[in-house]
Amino acid sequence: MNPRLTSVHVLPNLHLALEFNHGGSRVFDVGTYVKDIPALQRLMDPVYFVRAHLAHGTVAWSDDEDICPDTLYLASTPAQQKAA
Repeated sequence: MNPRLTSVHVLPNLHLALEFNHGGSRVFDVGTYVKDIPALQRLMDPVYFVRAHLAHGTVAWSDDEDICPDTLYLASTPAQQKAA
C-alpha cells in the first residue's frame, strides 16, 4: 500500500476529511487515534488541531507531528458521497 494525500480539511470534533492520490475520500478521527499516544497529545487541543496541513503526501501540524499516510488510510472510514 502506498496511499498519499492530495488534500486535507479540518472537520469538527477532531476529524479530518482526506483525499488520496488514488481518488478515495475518507474521514479520519484523530481524537480516537491519538488518545493513547503521548507524543501526539497536543493534537487534542482544538486550537492547535486546526493547523493541520498537507506535507509530503500526509497530514502534518509541525515538523514534529504528522501521521503516516498508511495509518490515515487504514484507520479512516470512507466518506459519504453527497447525492447529486
